[in-house]
Amino acid sequence: CEDANACTDDSCDAKTGKCANANTTAPCDDGDKCTTSDACAAGACKAGAAAVCDDKNTCTSDSCDKIKGCVYAAVADGTACDDGVACTTASACKTGSCLPTVNCVFINEPFACTTPTTWQIVVPPSPQSVPRKVVWKVDQAPAVGTAEQQAAHGCTMNFNNDTNYCDGGSVGGNNYCLVPAGTTRSPDIDWTTYKSGSGELLFDIYYDVDTPNDPNEIPQIVVKNSNGGGVMATFLLPKQPADLKVWKAAVKHNITAALGHKFYLEASMAIFGNPQYTNGNTGTGIFLDNVKVSLIFVGVAEICTDNIDNNGDGKIDCLDPTCVSVYPCTAVKLIDDPILCSDTDWLFAGTDAATTNKVAWAVDNTPAVTPFSGTCSLNYNNGTNYDAKSVVNGTSSVANAGTATWSKLLDATGMTKLSVSLKFYYDTENGSNSQGYDMMWVQMSTNDFAGCCNVATGGQCTISVPNDCNTTNTRSFVLPRTNGVKIWHGFAQDVAQWFAGKAGIKFRIRFNTVDEKGNNFAGPRIDDVLVVGAK
Repeated sequence: CEDANACTDDSCDAKTGKCANANTTAPCDDGDKCTTSDACAAGACKAGAAAVCDDKNTCTSDSCDKIKGCVYAAVADGTACDDGVACTTASACKTGSCLPTVNCVFINEPFACTTPTTWQIVVPPSPQSVPRKVVWKVDQAPAVGTAEQQAAHGCTMNFNNDTNYCDGGSVGGNNYCLVPAGTTRSPDIDWTTYKSGSGELLFDIYYDVDTPNDPNEIPQIVVKNSNGGGVMATFLLPKQPADLKVWKAAVKHNITAALGHKFYLEASMAIFGNPQYTNGNTGTGIFLDNVKVSLIFVGVAEICTDNIDNNGDGKIDCLDPTCVSVYPCTAVKLIDDPILCSDTDWLFAGTDAATTNKVAWAVDNTPAVTPFSGTCSLNYNNGTNYDAKSVVNGTSSVANAGTATWSKLLDATGMTKLSVSLKFYYDTENGSNSQGYDMMWVQMSTNDFAGCCNVATGGQCTISVPNDCNTTNTRSFVLPRTNGVKIWHGFAQDVAQWFAGKAGIKFRIRFNTVDEKGNNFAGPRIDDVLVVGAK
Protein backbone atom coordinates (compact mmCIF):
# COMPACT_ATOMS: atom_id res chain seq x y z
CA CYS A 1 0.00 0.00 0.00
CA GLU A 2 3.07 2.31 -0.05
CA ASP A 3 2.33 5.03 -2.62
CA ALA A 4 5.73 6.81 -2.20
CA ASN A 5 3.94 9.99 -1.19
CA ALA A 6 5.17 11.61 1.98
CA CYS A 7 1.88 13.45 2.29
CA THR A 8 -0.33 10.39 2.70
CA ASP A 9 -0.81 7.97 5.55
CA ASP A 10 -0.79 4.51 3.94
CA SER A 11 -2.70 1.56 5.42
CA CYS A 12 -4.37 -1.71 4.42
CA ASP A 13 -7.85 -2.91 5.44
CA ALA A 14 -7.30 -6.40 6.86
CA LYS A 15 -10.81 -7.55 5.93
CA THR A 16 -11.10 -6.23 2.40
CA GLY A 17 -7.43 -6.10 1.46
CA LYS A 18 -7.96 -2.66 0.03
CA CYS A 19 -5.29 0.03 0.42
CA ALA A 20 -6.10 3.40 1.95
CA ASN A 21 -3.91 6.46 1.32
CA ALA A 22 -5.25 9.25 3.53
CA ASN A 23 -4.00 12.80 3.01
CA THR A 24 -2.09 14.39 5.90
CA THR A 25 -0.99 17.87 6.95
CA ALA A 26 2.41 16.70 8.14
CA PRO A 27 5.61 18.73 7.59
CA CYS A 28 7.41 17.86 4.37
CA ASP A 29 10.22 18.98 2.09
CA ASP A 30 9.32 20.31 -1.34
CA GLY A 31 12.97 20.02 -2.46
CA ASP A 32 13.42 23.77 -2.70
CA LYS A 33 15.91 25.08 -0.13
CA CYS A 34 14.52 28.57 -0.58
CA THR A 35 11.28 27.69 1.19
CA THR A 36 10.70 26.93 4.86
CA SER A 37 7.95 25.28 6.92
CA ASP A 38 6.69 23.20 3.95
CA ALA A 39 3.54 21.22 4.77
CA CYS A 40 1.27 18.66 3.14
CA ALA A 41 -2.07 19.76 1.71
CA ALA A 42 -4.46 17.79 -0.49
CA GLY A 43 -1.94 14.97 -0.78
CA ALA A 44 0.91 17.15 -2.03
CA CYS A 45 3.84 19.01 -0.44
CA LYS A 46 3.13 22.71 -0.60
CA ALA A 47 5.86 25.33 -0.27
CA GLY A 48 5.93 27.34 2.92
CA ALA A 49 7.29 30.83 3.49
CA ALA A 50 10.31 32.01 1.56
CA ALA A 51 13.65 31.57 3.34
CA VAL A 52 15.09 34.75 4.79
CA CYS A 53 18.74 35.04 3.75
CA ASP A 54 20.34 37.85 5.73
CA ASP A 55 23.75 37.46 7.34
CA LYS A 56 23.66 41.05 8.70
CA ASN A 57 26.77 41.81 6.69
CA THR A 58 26.66 44.81 4.36
CA CYS A 59 29.69 43.46 2.52
CA THR A 60 27.87 40.45 1.13
CA SER A 61 25.09 40.15 -1.44
CA ASP A 62 22.43 37.81 -0.02
CA SER A 63 20.47 35.47 -2.30
CA CYS A 64 18.93 32.02 -2.30
CA ASP A 65 19.63 29.06 -4.60
CA LYS A 66 17.00 26.30 -4.77
CA ILE A 67 19.70 23.66 -4.50
CA LYS A 68 22.28 25.33 -2.20
CA GLY A 69 20.01 27.45 -0.06
CA CYS A 70 21.23 30.84 1.17
CA VAL A 71 24.26 32.19 -0.67
CA TYR A 72 26.30 35.10 0.67
CA ALA A 73 28.60 36.46 -2.01
CA ALA A 74 31.16 39.15 -1.29
CA VAL A 75 30.37 42.50 -2.86
CA ALA A 76 33.03 44.36 -4.82
CA ASP A 77 36.08 45.35 -2.79
CA GLY A 78 36.00 49.05 -2.02
CA THR A 79 32.25 49.26 -1.50
CA ALA A 80 31.53 51.74 1.30
CA CYS A 81 30.30 50.24 4.58
CA ASP A 82 30.09 50.93 8.31
CA ASP A 83 32.71 49.06 10.34
CA GLY A 84 30.97 49.79 13.66
CA VAL A 85 34.13 51.35 15.16
CA ALA A 86 33.12 54.69 16.68
CA CYS A 87 36.34 56.57 15.94
CA THR A 88 36.83 55.68 12.28
CA THR A 89 35.55 58.03 9.59
CA ALA A 90 35.77 55.73 6.56
CA SER A 91 35.61 52.02 5.85
CA ALA A 92 35.23 49.74 2.84
CA CYS A 93 34.46 46.13 2.03
CA LYS A 94 37.30 43.69 1.39
CA THR A 95 36.72 40.01 0.63
CA GLY A 96 33.32 40.15 2.31
CA SER A 97 34.37 41.98 5.48
CA CYS A 98 34.00 45.64 6.41
CA LEU A 99 37.41 47.08 7.30
CA PRO A 100 38.41 50.58 8.43
CA THR A 101 40.36 52.46 5.77
CA VAL A 102 41.63 55.09 8.20
CA ASN A 103 43.24 54.95 11.62
CA CYS A 104 42.04 56.79 14.73
CA VAL A 105 44.18 59.46 16.37
CA PHE A 106 43.43 60.34 20.01
CA ILE A 107 46.44 62.49 20.87
CA ASN A 108 48.58 64.43 18.40
CA GLU A 109 50.65 66.82 20.51
CA PRO A 110 53.39 68.93 18.87
CA PHE A 111 53.92 71.07 22.01
CA ALA A 112 53.67 74.27 20.00
CA CYS A 113 55.16 77.46 21.43
CA THR A 114 52.00 79.45 20.72
CA THR A 115 49.45 77.06 22.21
CA PRO A 116 49.11 76.35 25.95
CA THR A 117 49.75 72.70 26.69
CA THR A 118 46.92 70.46 27.88
CA TRP A 119 49.41 68.27 29.71
CA GLN A 120 49.48 68.41 33.50
CA ILE A 121 52.88 69.18 35.02
CA VAL A 122 53.60 68.09 38.59
CA VAL A 123 56.45 69.67 40.55
CA PRO A 124 56.97 67.83 43.85
CA PRO A 125 58.15 69.76 46.91
CA SER A 126 61.85 69.88 47.57
CA PRO A 127 62.97 67.63 50.43
CA GLN A 128 65.58 70.22 51.38
CA SER A 129 66.02 74.00 51.32
CA VAL A 130 67.10 73.90 47.67
CA PRO A 131 64.27 75.14 45.43
CA ARG A 132 63.33 72.97 42.46
CA LYS A 133 64.19 74.61 39.16
CA VAL A 134 64.53 71.35 37.20
CA VAL A 135 60.94 70.93 36.06
CA TRP A 136 58.91 69.90 33.05
CA LYS A 137 57.94 72.83 30.83
CA VAL A 138 57.21 73.71 27.22
CA ASP A 139 59.83 76.02 25.71
CA GLN A 140 62.99 76.05 23.58
CA ALA A 141 65.62 76.14 26.32
CA PRO A 142 68.24 74.91 26.11
CA ALA A 143 68.71 74.39 22.38
CA VAL A 144 69.70 70.81 21.49
CA GLY A 145 70.51 68.98 18.29
CA THR A 146 71.46 70.54 14.98
CA ALA A 147 70.19 73.91 13.81
CA GLU A 148 67.85 72.11 11.41
CA GLN A 149 66.49 69.96 14.22
CA GLN A 150 66.02 72.97 16.47
CA ALA A 151 64.00 74.66 13.74
CA ALA A 152 61.95 71.53 13.07
CA HIS A 153 61.05 70.92 16.70
CA GLY A 154 60.70 74.46 17.97
CA CYS A 155 59.26 74.14 21.45
CA THR A 156 59.30 70.79 23.24
CA MET A 157 58.13 69.35 26.53
CA ASN A 158 61.46 69.26 28.36
CA PHE A 159 62.86 68.49 31.79
CA ASN A 160 65.74 70.73 32.97
CA ASN A 161 66.49 74.17 34.42
CA ASP A 162 67.25 75.69 31.00
CA THR A 163 70.86 74.51 31.32
CA ASN A 164 71.05 71.04 32.90
CA TYR A 165 69.03 68.87 35.28
CA CYS A 166 70.86 69.56 38.54
CA ASP A 167 69.17 71.44 41.35
CA GLY A 168 72.43 72.06 43.20
CA GLY A 169 73.15 72.28 46.87
CA SER A 170 75.97 71.68 49.32
CA VAL A 171 76.41 69.63 52.49
CA GLY A 172 79.60 69.96 54.50
CA GLY A 173 81.29 71.62 51.58
CA ASN A 174 80.30 68.81 49.19
CA ASN A 175 78.18 69.72 46.18
CA TYR A 176 75.22 67.57 45.23
CA CYS A 177 72.03 67.60 43.13
CA LEU A 178 68.50 66.96 44.30
CA VAL A 179 67.12 63.65 43.05
CA PRO A 180 65.37 64.55 39.76
CA ALA A 181 61.62 64.39 40.31
CA GLY A 182 58.43 65.56 38.66
CA THR A 183 56.11 64.33 35.95
CA THR A 184 54.23 65.52 32.92
CA ARG A 185 50.91 63.83 32.25
CA SER A 186 48.80 63.69 29.10
CA PRO A 187 45.04 64.22 29.05
CA ASP A 188 42.97 61.07 29.58
CA ILE A 189 42.52 58.80 26.56
CA ASP A 190 39.20 56.98 26.71
CA TRP A 191 39.27 53.53 25.10
CA THR A 192 36.64 52.02 27.40
CA THR A 193 34.32 51.24 24.47
CA TYR A 194 37.02 50.07 22.06
CA LYS A 195 37.74 46.37 21.65
CA SER A 196 39.49 46.46 18.28
CA GLY A 197 42.61 47.83 16.61
CA SER A 198 46.29 47.93 17.49
CA GLY A 199 47.20 50.58 20.07
CA GLU A 200 50.23 52.63 19.08
CA LEU A 201 52.30 55.25 20.89
CA LEU A 202 54.69 57.39 18.82
CA PHE A 203 56.98 60.17 20.01
CA ASP A 204 60.20 62.02 19.22
CA ILE A 205 62.73 62.19 22.04
CA TYR A 206 66.16 63.57 22.86
CA TYR A 207 67.95 63.01 26.15
CA ASP A 208 71.28 63.94 27.62
CA VAL A 209 71.58 62.22 30.97
CA ASP A 210 74.31 60.59 33.05
CA THR A 211 76.28 57.73 31.53
CA PRO A 212 75.19 54.08 31.29
CA ASN A 213 77.26 53.35 34.39
CA ASP A 214 74.62 55.21 36.38
CA PRO A 215 71.66 52.81 36.82
CA ASN A 216 69.37 55.71 37.68
CA GLU A 217 68.07 58.74 35.79
CA ILE A 218 66.51 56.77 32.94
CA PRO A 219 63.90 58.57 30.79
CA GLN A 220 60.61 56.69 30.86
CA ILE A 221 57.07 56.81 29.51
CA VAL A 222 54.49 55.09 31.70
CA VAL A 223 50.95 54.16 30.66
CA LYS A 224 48.63 54.43 33.66
CA ASN A 225 45.02 53.51 34.25
CA SER A 226 42.93 56.63 34.89
CA ASN A 227 40.92 54.62 37.41
CA GLY A 228 43.37 54.55 40.30
CA GLY A 229 46.64 55.15 38.47
CA GLY A 230 47.62 51.48 38.10
CA VAL A 231 50.62 50.96 35.84
CA MET A 232 49.63 49.30 32.55
CA ALA A 233 52.97 49.54 30.75
CA THR A 234 56.39 51.09 31.36
CA PHE A 235 58.79 52.02 28.55
CA LEU A 236 62.32 52.69 29.78
CA LEU A 237 64.46 54.43 27.16
CA PRO A 238 67.87 52.83 26.48
CA LYS A 239 70.87 54.69 27.90
CA GLN A 240 73.85 53.44 25.91
CA PRO A 241 76.30 56.06 24.54
CA ALA A 242 74.75 55.88 21.05
CA ASP A 243 71.33 56.74 22.55
CA LEU A 244 72.44 59.99 24.16
CA LYS A 245 72.45 63.49 22.63
CA VAL A 246 70.57 62.45 19.46
CA TRP A 247 67.02 63.12 18.33
CA LYS A 248 65.11 59.87 17.90
CA ALA A 249 62.14 60.26 15.59
CA ALA A 250 58.89 58.31 15.75
CA VAL A 251 59.85 55.97 18.60
CA LYS A 252 57.09 53.37 18.53
CA HIS A 253 55.54 51.30 21.32
CA ASN A 254 52.54 48.96 21.30
CA ILE A 255 49.83 49.86 23.83
CA THR A 256 47.07 47.50 22.68
CA ALA A 257 46.76 46.32 26.30
CA ALA A 258 44.99 49.63 27.03
CA LEU A 259 41.94 48.63 24.94
CA GLY A 260 38.81 48.76 27.07
CA HIS A 261 40.31 51.26 29.52
CA LYS A 262 40.66 54.98 30.17
CA PHE A 263 44.33 55.81 30.60
CA TYR A 264 46.99 58.49 30.35
CA LEU A 265 50.70 58.84 29.59
CA GLU A 266 53.18 60.01 32.17
CA ALA A 267 56.77 61.04 31.39
CA SER A 268 59.42 61.19 34.07
CA MET A 269 62.96 60.23 34.99
CA ALA A 270 63.08 56.76 36.54
CA ILE A 271 64.90 56.60 39.88
CA PHE A 272 65.48 53.26 41.57
CA GLY A 273 66.11 52.78 45.26
CA ASN A 274 65.77 55.77 47.56
CA PRO A 275 68.83 58.01 47.10
CA GLN A 276 68.91 61.23 49.12
CA TYR A 277 70.81 63.11 46.44
CA THR A 278 72.69 62.51 43.17
CA ASN A 279 75.90 63.65 41.55
CA GLY A 280 76.60 64.80 38.01
CA ASN A 281 73.36 65.71 36.23
CA THR A 282 75.32 68.02 33.92
CA GLY A 283 73.41 66.95 30.79
CA THR A 284 70.62 68.98 29.27
CA GLY A 285 67.89 66.55 30.40
CA ILE A 286 64.90 65.13 28.51
CA PHE A 287 63.10 66.61 25.47
CA LEU A 288 59.79 65.12 24.30
CA ASP A 289 57.97 66.13 21.12
CA ASN A 290 55.28 65.07 18.62
CA VAL A 291 53.47 62.61 20.88
CA LYS A 292 50.82 60.64 19.04
CA VAL A 293 48.42 57.99 20.37
CA SER A 294 46.44 56.05 17.79
CA LEU A 295 44.41 52.96 17.12
CA ILE A 296 45.82 51.41 13.96
CA PHE A 297 43.59 49.36 11.65
CA VAL A 298 44.98 49.81 8.14
CA GLY A 299 47.34 46.98 7.26
CA VAL A 300 46.94 45.27 10.64
CA ALA A 301 46.76 41.47 10.52
CA GLU A 302 44.42 39.57 12.81
CA ILE A 303 46.22 37.84 15.68
CA CYS A 304 44.32 34.61 16.15
CA THR A 305 44.97 34.10 19.88
CA ASP A 306 44.62 37.43 21.73
CA ASN A 307 40.82 37.81 22.01
CA ILE A 308 41.03 41.16 20.22
CA ASP A 309 39.58 42.23 16.88
CA ASN A 310 42.94 43.50 15.63
CA ASN A 311 41.91 44.54 12.11
CA GLY A 312 38.53 46.04 12.98
CA ASP A 313 36.36 43.73 10.86
CA GLY A 314 34.14 42.82 13.80
CA LYS A 315 35.39 39.23 13.99
CA ILE A 316 37.66 38.09 16.82
CA ASP A 317 40.37 35.45 16.59
CA CYS A 318 39.09 32.21 15.05
CA LEU A 319 35.94 33.89 13.74
CA ASP A 320 38.07 36.03 11.45
CA PRO A 321 38.31 34.60 7.90
CA THR A 322 42.10 34.89 7.98
CA CYS A 323 42.28 32.64 11.06
CA VAL A 324 39.89 29.78 10.31
CA SER A 325 42.60 27.59 8.74
CA VAL A 326 45.41 28.62 11.11
CA TYR A 327 46.54 26.92 14.32
CA PRO A 328 45.21 27.14 16.99
CA CYS A 329 41.87 27.70 15.25
CA THR A 330 42.22 24.24 13.69
CA ALA A 331 43.13 22.69 17.02
CA VAL A 332 41.32 20.35 19.38
CA LYS A 333 40.14 22.19 22.50
CA LEU A 334 41.16 20.32 25.64
CA ILE A 335 39.90 23.16 27.86
CA ASP A 336 37.62 25.90 26.57
CA ASP A 337 36.22 27.58 29.65
CA PRO A 338 34.87 31.16 29.63
CA ILE A 339 34.28 30.82 33.42
CA LEU A 340 30.50 31.04 33.53
CA CYS A 341 28.78 31.67 36.86
CA SER A 342 27.38 28.12 36.67
CA ASP A 343 30.86 26.63 36.16
CA THR A 344 31.48 23.45 38.19
CA ASP A 345 34.56 22.20 36.33
CA TRP A 346 37.16 23.30 38.90
CA LEU A 347 38.32 21.61 42.09
CA PHE A 348 39.57 23.80 44.91
CA ALA A 349 42.17 23.16 47.60
CA GLY A 350 44.00 25.43 49.98
CA THR A 351 44.96 26.44 53.49
CA ASP A 352 41.52 27.84 54.34
CA ALA A 353 40.88 25.03 56.84
CA ALA A 354 43.56 26.58 59.06
CA THR A 355 41.95 30.02 58.95
CA THR A 356 38.82 31.57 60.39
CA ASN A 357 37.60 33.50 57.37
CA LYS A 358 38.00 30.87 54.63
CA VAL A 359 40.09 32.46 51.93
CA ALA A 360 39.75 30.17 48.90
CA TRP A 361 39.27 29.94 45.15
CA ALA A 362 35.69 30.27 43.86
CA VAL A 363 33.72 31.02 40.69
CA ASP A 364 31.67 34.17 41.32
CA ASN A 365 32.08 37.95 41.20
CA THR A 366 32.75 38.90 44.81
CA PRO A 367 34.05 41.39 45.52
CA ALA A 368 32.72 42.93 42.32
CA VAL A 369 35.29 43.38 39.54
CA THR A 370 34.32 43.51 35.88
CA PRO A 371 35.38 40.13 34.40
CA PHE A 372 37.25 40.04 31.11
CA SER A 373 34.15 38.41 29.61
CA GLY A 374 30.79 37.35 30.99
CA THR A 375 29.70 38.09 34.54
CA CYS A 376 31.90 35.82 36.69
CA SER A 377 35.56 34.86 37.03
CA LEU A 378 37.73 32.37 38.88
CA ASN A 379 39.02 34.31 41.90
CA TYR A 380 40.86 33.85 45.19
CA ASN A 381 39.53 35.64 48.29
CA ASN A 382 36.93 35.34 51.02
CA GLY A 383 34.42 37.59 49.30
CA THR A 384 36.32 40.67 50.49
CA ASN A 385 40.09 40.06 50.49
CA TYR A 386 42.67 37.30 50.97
CA ASP A 387 43.82 38.40 54.43
CA ALA A 388 43.42 35.04 56.16
CA LYS A 389 43.18 35.03 59.98
CA SER A 390 44.66 32.49 62.36
CA VAL A 391 42.39 29.97 64.07
CA VAL A 392 44.41 30.48 67.25
CA ASN A 393 43.21 34.00 67.99
CA GLY A 394 41.10 34.95 64.96
CA THR A 395 42.91 38.24 64.51
CA SER A 396 46.50 37.51 63.41
CA SER A 397 47.04 37.46 59.65
CA VAL A 398 48.61 34.29 58.27
CA ALA A 399 50.20 33.30 54.97
CA ASN A 400 47.85 31.31 52.76
CA ALA A 401 47.76 29.48 49.44
CA GLY A 402 45.25 27.78 47.16
CA THR A 403 44.86 25.93 43.88
CA ALA A 404 42.07 25.70 41.33
CA THR A 405 42.47 22.44 39.38
CA TRP A 406 40.60 21.52 36.20
CA SER A 407 38.46 18.51 37.13
CA LYS A 408 39.26 16.44 34.02
CA LEU A 409 42.60 14.97 32.96
CA LEU A 410 43.86 16.28 29.64
CA ASP A 411 44.77 13.83 26.88
CA ALA A 412 47.30 15.14 24.34
CA THR A 413 48.09 11.71 22.89
CA GLY A 414 49.12 11.97 19.24
CA MET A 415 49.50 15.73 19.41
CA THR A 416 52.67 17.62 18.47
CA LYS A 417 51.29 21.08 19.22
CA LEU A 418 49.93 22.16 22.60
CA SER A 419 49.39 25.65 23.99
CA VAL A 420 47.71 27.47 26.88
CA SER A 421 46.12 30.91 26.94
CA LEU A 422 44.04 32.77 29.53
CA LYS A 423 43.32 36.19 30.98
CA PHE A 424 44.52 37.17 34.44
CA TYR A 425 44.04 40.06 36.85
CA TYR A 426 45.79 41.10 40.04
CA ASP A 427 44.35 43.20 42.84
CA THR A 428 47.25 42.62 45.24
CA GLU A 429 50.16 44.46 46.76
CA ASN A 430 52.51 45.71 44.06
CA GLY A 431 55.26 47.72 45.72
CA SER A 432 58.94 47.50 44.86
CA ASN A 433 59.48 45.17 47.83
CA SER A 434 56.56 42.85 47.01
CA GLN A 435 57.86 41.14 43.87
CA GLY A 436 57.71 37.38 44.38
CA TYR A 437 54.92 37.65 46.94
CA ASP A 438 51.20 37.26 46.19
CA MET A 439 51.82 35.61 42.81
CA MET A 440 49.91 33.24 40.50
CA TRP A 441 51.27 30.39 38.43
CA VAL A 442 49.85 28.19 35.71
CA GLN A 443 50.93 24.64 36.52
CA MET A 444 50.68 21.38 34.55
CA SER A 445 51.73 17.90 35.63
CA THR A 446 51.62 14.24 34.67
CA ASN A 447 52.39 12.98 38.19
CA ASP A 448 49.79 14.90 40.21
CA PHE A 449 52.25 17.69 41.11
CA ALA A 450 54.29 15.37 43.31
CA GLY A 451 56.55 17.43 45.58
CA CYS A 452 55.27 20.74 44.19
CA CYS A 453 53.98 23.12 46.90
CA ASN A 454 51.43 20.81 48.46
CA VAL A 455 48.60 23.11 49.51
CA ALA A 456 46.83 20.31 51.38
CA THR A 457 49.52 20.55 54.05
CA GLY A 458 49.84 24.32 53.81
CA GLY A 459 53.05 24.25 51.78
CA GLN A 460 54.17 27.68 50.61
CA CYS A 461 56.14 28.12 47.39
CA THR A 462 59.34 30.08 47.83
CA ILE A 463 59.61 33.63 46.51
CA SER A 464 60.84 32.41 43.13
CA VAL A 465 59.21 29.46 41.35
CA PRO A 466 60.73 26.47 43.21
CA ASN A 467 62.87 23.92 41.40
CA ASP A 468 60.63 21.07 42.53
CA CYS A 469 57.79 22.60 40.50
CA ASN A 470 59.82 22.44 37.28
CA THR A 471 60.71 18.81 36.72
CA THR A 472 60.31 16.20 33.99
CA ASN A 473 56.67 15.75 35.03
CA THR A 474 55.64 19.21 36.26
CA ARG A 475 56.05 22.73 34.86
CA SER A 476 55.15 26.13 36.38
CA PHE A 477 54.70 29.40 34.50
CA VAL A 478 54.46 32.61 36.49
CA LEU A 479 51.72 35.11 35.67
CA PRO A 480 53.73 38.35 35.86
CA ARG A 481 52.59 41.40 37.78
CA THR A 482 55.13 43.76 36.22
CA ASN A 483 52.59 45.33 33.87
CA GLY A 484 50.38 46.57 36.67
CA VAL A 485 47.47 45.68 38.91
CA LYS A 486 43.72 46.17 38.55
CA ILE A 487 43.84 45.51 34.82
CA TRP A 488 43.26 42.36 32.76
CA HIS A 489 46.33 40.90 31.05
CA GLY A 490 46.77 38.08 28.55
CA PHE A 491 48.94 34.98 29.03
CA ALA A 492 49.95 32.57 26.26
CA GLN A 493 52.43 29.70 26.55
CA ASP A 494 53.54 26.94 24.19
CA VAL A 495 53.77 23.78 26.34
CA ALA A 496 54.34 21.24 23.56
CA GLN A 497 57.93 20.43 24.54
CA TRP A 498 56.76 19.18 27.94
CA PHE A 499 53.28 17.74 27.41
CA ALA A 500 52.49 17.12 23.72
CA GLY A 501 51.89 13.42 23.11
CA LYS A 502 51.15 12.70 26.77
CA ALA A 503 47.98 11.66 28.59
CA GLY A 504 46.79 12.12 32.17
CA ILE A 505 47.77 15.80 32.36
CA LYS A 506 46.51 17.86 35.28
CA PHE A 507 46.05 21.61 34.87
CA ARG A 508 45.78 24.09 37.71
CA ILE A 509 46.14 27.72 38.80
CA ARG A 510 48.10 28.32 41.99
CA PHE A 511 48.24 31.44 44.18
CA ASN A 512 50.24 31.87 47.36
CA THR A 513 50.99 34.86 49.51
CA VAL A 514 54.36 33.59 50.86
CA ASP A 515 53.92 35.86 53.89
CA GLU A 516 51.13 37.24 56.04
CA LYS A 517 51.66 40.91 55.12
CA GLY A 518 49.83 43.15 52.67
CA ASN A 519 46.95 40.76 51.93
CA ASN A 520 44.09 43.22 52.41
CA PHE A 521 43.23 43.35 48.70
CA ALA A 522 40.46 41.85 46.57
CA GLY A 523 42.81 39.17 45.19
CA PRO A 524 43.71 37.61 41.84
CA ARG A 525 41.34 36.51 39.08
CA ILE A 526 41.36 34.21 36.04
CA ASP A 527 39.10 34.25 32.98
CA ASP A 528 38.75 32.63 29.53
CA VAL A 529 40.97 29.55 29.97
CA LEU A 530 41.89 27.78 26.71
CA VAL A 531 44.15 24.75 26.19
CA VAL A 532 44.40 23.52 22.60
CA GLY A 533 46.43 20.96 20.71
CA ALA A 534 46.89 19.53 17.22
CA LYS A 535 48.80 16.81 15.40
